[in-house]
Amino acid sequence: MLNCREGKVHSSLIITAVVTLFFVEPMSCLAKSAQLVADSGYEEQTVLQSTELVKEVALTGDLYRIDPQVQADGFLLKFTIRSDFGTFYPESPELLKMTLVEIAAIDQLEKISKSEIFVEGLSETATELGKEIVTVVTEPVETVKGIGSGIGRFFQRTYRTTKTGMQRIGDKLFEEEESSAQPSSSAKIPGAVSEEKKDKEGNVVTAGLSMAGNTAINILGYDDHRRHLAKQLQVDPYTTNKVLADKLDGVAWAAFAGGLGVRAVKMALPATMVISATTTLSGWVWDMPPGDLKVYNEDRLLAMGVDQEQIDLFLRNRWYTRTLQGRLVRGLDRIIGAENRPDVLDFALTVQSETQARFIVETVELLALHHEQIAPLSKLEVHTTVIGYYEEGAMVVPAPLDYVLWTKRLDTFTSRDEFKNKNRLIYLRGELSAMAKKKLAKKGWRVKGNVTKH
Repeated sequence: MLNCREGKVHSSLIITAVVTLFFVEPMSCLAKSAQLVADSGYEEQTVLQSTELVKEVALTGDLYRIDPQVQADGFLLKFTIRSDFGTFYPESPELLKMTLVEIAAIDQLEKISKSEIFVEGLSETATELGKEIVTVVTEPVETVKGIGSGIGRFFQRTYRTTKTGMQRIGDKLFEEEESSAQPSSSAKIPGAVSEEKKDKEGNVVTAGLSMAGNTAINILGYDDHRRHLAKQLQVDPYTTNKVLADKLDGVAWAAFAGGLGVRAVKMALPATMVISATTTLSGWVWDMPPGDLKVYNEDRLLAMGVDQEQIDLFLRNRWYTRTLQGRLVRGLDRIIGAENRPDVLDFALTVQSETQARFIVETVELLALHHEQIAPLSKLEVHTTVIGYYEEGAMVVPAPLDYVLWTKRLDTFTSRDEFKNKNRLIYLRGELSAMAKKKLAKKGWRVKGNVTKH
């Protein structure tokens, strides 16, 4: 998940402004103790209780334990989940719930890989391809890594036979070796493997294994297996949770290589499988192949007036997974008629972490919600965050934050000259501290809290 990153953000004018005002990485990673109100009169750090922030979630389950205390740095929260599969640090109640779903999915994937139905079905299907493939059952990822140099050449001789997943991989390798065509610019989209990392014979397999959560291309049906498996488990197929991504890779490759399909995987799911949390993912995440997602995003951004160079940069940006790309484009697309939407994409390209990318995505989604349910936005502007204008100059500042303290950064931002003498609304996902609420009211800011972005 979203672990706190070490190191400093590289300096530039826009990044400095962004980091200073809204996108500061959680300082609580380094905090040894919390200080509620500093001598300066600002709230610096505080400790909250998990039970108050996620009342509907049990702090202890069969597979996990949530630390009772949560660090709040003024903007972001830092939960700690200790599980059978590692420790995770989600930075919001929503991400905490998503992580719990992912932990349950990891557990189910382990059970799938060991289930009798899955092992027997895969073994029987793989027998006709030789004993080498049987090891996919117990070592799926390791086996696939060796396909190019091991049995890849065999499939060149079965080019026109009925094809299983393994044979289709062999065909693809054969086609690439015979072709002298240079890769198009689309080969550089997120998740694509650089030329120097490709093996002479095993490049397709290597590329497939390295895609993990940031799948760039649909390799002969493998990606369909992976997305359908993720849908069954109600998790993001482009997850950046490495533990989950690796488990998805292993089971999906095994099912794909053996030609079992998703049906066999569903049969292998334990009858006791229960994932109670409601997912916030949309159907397109699972149902649209990566290539179709790219085309959709590109077409919609072009229709908004974004130039092709900016679109290409966005689709290659390392911090935006396929899911975050799709959410941002769909969010902007919902703000129909608002001016300056292309400026938001320019701003989105300044991020230097997934935390920052997610913040911008959720900011746009809050603006879209205001546009649809409160008042239509006439234009958007970038003021170290994205602001919407409506009803004769009234402005809304979306804040996808869960617990906001009164900090110097917030004081500076809300005191800007361009915001004075305007009808000013903060559209907040969570809550304000008592001090922040009092100070903002004194400055003439209205706050609507506990807003969901959907």
